[in-house]
Amino acid sequence: MNLSHVETFVRVAEARSFSEVARSLAVPTSSISRMIAHLERDLGAKLFERTTRRIALTAVGRAFYEHASRALGELSEGERRVTELQRDPRGEVRITAPGDLDDGFFARCLADLAIAHPRIRVTCSLSSRYVDLVGERFDLALRVSYGLPDSSLVARPLGRYRAWLVASPDYVARRGAPERPEDLARHEVVLMAPRDGVSRLPLIGPGGEHEVDVRGRVACDDLRFARDLVIAGAGIGVLAIAPGAREPADARLVRVLPDHELRAPALYLVTTSAKRVPTRVAVVRDFLVSAYAAV
Repeated sequence: MNLSHVETFVRVAEARSFSEVARSLAVPTSSISRMIAHLERDLGAKLFERTTRRIALTAVGRAFYEHASRALGELSEGERRVTELQRDPRGEVRITAPGDLDDGFFARCLADLAIAHPRIRVTCSLSSRYVDLVGERFDLALRVSYGLPDSSLVARPLGRYRAWLVASPDYVARRGAPERPEDLARHEVVLMAPRDGVSRLPLIGPGGEHEVDVRGRVACDDLRFARDLVIAGAGIGVLAIAPGAREPADARLVRVLPDHELRAPALYLVTTSAKRVPTRVAVVRDFLVSAYAAV
């Protein structure tokens, strides 16, 4: 069934005139007659009684008109709502991100977003696990990675972390500070994701990049907790500075091997590869991309 034929039928039923509808559409009356004939053929029913002076709906035509006019009204309302939402995005956007992402820059971005777009609701789920966006119905994800694998997802880089080695003043007073990367083998190191009690640190310094195996008696998988362990004197650890984060100024930490940094991952904003991203999701995505680009 052709929708334009149904729309023409409703117009004719309301105007009670083929010629009047033809004039309003700027088409020949014969075109209107053909549309109605096609519709009657599709339905297998006669919709109008025609005389030389007037037309009138048949009983079947009246029944069909009641349903068709309501359906077209619903379609028109749906179109209006879509236009309205495109102009004034609203609704919920679900985001997943690591709990130890940064020092609050991401939170400040969302606070600014709430002011700029008060009709959008953002729900954040903070987790260190890998979240299935499609399966768990998330719209966006912030992910920290050295490089995301090819997949059905679309990843936009937001910036790269910086990573330093730090220790507490108390630890340095007790154990001294390493002067060369090789000296780390004699120190306690707070490990992140170790294998058999050993982690490999990719260090970049004046002599280029090389990897150093380090050991420690305390390990964790959360950057904030690792920082707390370093402050408590558990050993040397990694201080990760996220894109958008302020330069750290904490008297409880001192930098060791200051002419070296660690090869650090990047922060990505990940979305599904759906061709038509909902407007509310696109607004949040673009807002975050712009916010990170501005720092």
